[in-house]
Amino acid sequence: MVNKAIIAYVALAAVLVVLVFVFLKPSSGYIAVSSTTAPISTVSNITVNSTTMSTSSIPVYNYSGCIQSGAFSPVSNGNFGTGNLMSWNATPNGFVVYNKTSLNANRSYYAAPWNGTNATYFASTYNIGTAVRSGNLTSSTFQIVQPYLRLQIISPQDAQLYVEIINNTSVKKIFYINSYSIANSSNAGSYFQNASIDVIPILCQHVRLRFVAGAVGNIHNVRNYMAITNIRQAKVPQLPGLILNWT
Repeated sequence: MVNKAIIAYVALAAVLVVLVFVFLKPSSGYIAVSSTTAPISTVSNITVNSTTMSTSSIPVYNYSGCIQSGAFSPVSNGNFGTGNLMSWNATPNGFVVYNKTSLNANRSYYAAPWNGTNATYFASTYNIGTAVRSGNLTSSTFQIVQPYLRLQIISPQDAQLYVEIINNTSVKKIFYINSYSIANSSNAGSYFQNASIDVIPILCQHVRLRFVAGAVGNIHNVRNYMAITNIRQAKVPQLPGLILNWT
């Protein structure tokens, strides 16, 4: 009887140890709004339709080292306000800068005027309704000094349309951003959506941002273009919009 009682107590103690480990294990600090499984090199969309997030949903990090205290930090010519690709490298010439007001005045759009952004200019592989162009657009090197990279984007689901973050010559992460997933179907091709990329794991590193548009235009995928503007670093994500977690 004594041996059986000892065995029972030992088993109970083992169960309690396991339960304590499971419920009291420290968090990694990354609490996603929602999550989907994706290959290690890619990250899927997380959609936040409200304009606020609970504080428990924002990743935890410490303000130290290079982190700037202001709400925003610029990416050079991130809104293409110069009217050209200054500070960016286009290879080949797939991306060009458009004036939103001029396009709308000339009715150069599908279904609805260009909207969803207060920026006057944007870079895009759109080709005035004939076919899309292919190419890469790479920023100049900048330091990550805020926890989020914000941008406004138009990009359908396409394996050949994605965003890369590059450290030196290596690709750190690839993000597929499907702005059509939260857009009205009638204006998805001309309405910019907010997207925020969590860059906390690479805080203080020097990186480049590269937009890759490999889709070759034809009559079947004439709307498979990418359009981007208002790229900047920020303390919090821009909502409502898409949030892309690093992990």
